[in-house]
Amino acid sequence: MIKLPIFFLQLTHGFREWLNVQGYAPNSVYNLPNHLTEFLVFLQQLGQTDLQDLHPDYISQYVLYLRSRPHKRTKKELSPSYINKHLNALKNFSRYLWAVHQINFNVQHQLLVSDHKTVTILSEEEIQLLYKTAPKDNRLGLRDQVMLEVYYACGLRRSEGTNLNIEDIDLNKGYLVVRKSKTARARLVPFTKKTASLFAHYLQSFHSQVGGIQAKAFLLSTKGKRIHGQSLMIRLKNLQEQSGSITLAEKKIGLHSLRHSIATHLLQKGMPLLAISRFLGHRSLESTQIYTQLTDGHL
Repeated sequence: MIKLPIFFLQLTHGFREWLNVQGYAPNSVYNLPNHLTEFLVFLQQLGQTDLQDLHPDYISQYVLYLRSRPHKRTKKELSPSYINKHLNALKNFSRYLWAVHQINFNVQHQLLVSDHKTVTILSEEEIQLLYKTAPKDNRLGLRDQVMLEVYYACGLRRSEGTNLNIEDIDLNKGYLVVRKSKTARARLVPFTKKTASLFAHYLQSFHSQVGGIQAKAFLLSTKGKRIHGQSLMIRLKNLQEQSGSITLAEKKIGLHSLRHSIATHLLQKGMPLLAISRFLGHRSLESTQIYTQLTDGHL
């Protein structure tokens, strides 16, 4: 295993700290430096240790390397979306280098076109069926309803929902604040009076009973602790199975499917792409344009 120069190790450590200070989600703070390390090892193998004005060909060569190497666990070729994660890590690293060290590390390589066949979009009828399957008259059903509101109506990412605190939600003004996100950009997400009423009911009927007055997290487990994304996934799968819908049962869905679905539905209703991009917290329109390719003939 190649030993990285001290300068590279210091940069990786500094990058991780910078991500944390900037407000990136915990998953990003953990994963982005790991993706960066592989790139630095790649440069070390080429005998390149100077990052100042690094020639774009090195980025292109790195992408070719990623496309040729197998996945470490499955041994299959890396998917475009996996390679894009590495490119996004480099783009964030370039921002860190300029902000902290005034190093011009230019990453202009375009993201690869992902295989959108793996993206699952639910129809509005299927979404409503999930809501109907979650009964409000029991605690778990009520939390399931809130889960759907957080990930569908508000379009949050998985970690954004689990990181949500009570103080981040303003029931009177009708918005929540996403503080820790994949892109480190805090944003306001509006919600309806109906959502506000549901959130208030949940806080009074479920949250106060299992969490008490000291609980900070908004989405709680039955033990009063901040709930894990995997637990929410199990609840969503239960709703899917209990819905009785054959078409819904055949779909591979997750919490991100709810986010994909609301974005697609908003686009179909005529919301401008830029507004959807801001709603989802995308850094650029490039990430949002996937939904223009999914709306025709996908549902």
